[in-house]
Amino acid sequence: MTTQDTTITADERKWGMISHLVAAVFAIVGALVIWFMHKDKPGFVRDQATEALNFQVLVFGVEVVAVILAVFVPLLSLLASVAWLAGVVFAVLGALTVNKGQPYEYPFGLRIVK
Repeated sequence: MTTQDTTITADERKWGMISHLVAAVFAIVGALVIWFMHKDKPGFVRDQATEALNFQVLVFGVEVVAVILAVFVPLLSLLASVAWLAGVVFAVLGALTVNKGQPYEYPFGLRIVK
């Protein structure tokens, strides 16, 4: 078990957790709203909002490609569902990790938003 980082305030942990949870519920739109709120503020919350937004952009891209390809190969429609589920599961894991005061990095993702 890792110890909590005491340099991260309770408010930063709360907003970091919200950035991941809102992405789990509202996908890219939720992540984008939190990112816009904190994009000009350096620190933990901005980093976590950026991380959540980047992952949700990736999930959205996979879903769009899967739906388009499902026209030709219907079995690929399952890929869109798997991508959505992965987006929710990893966002919840991110929220739980951030709530402990630890930064969360998604296991795979694109670094589109900096």
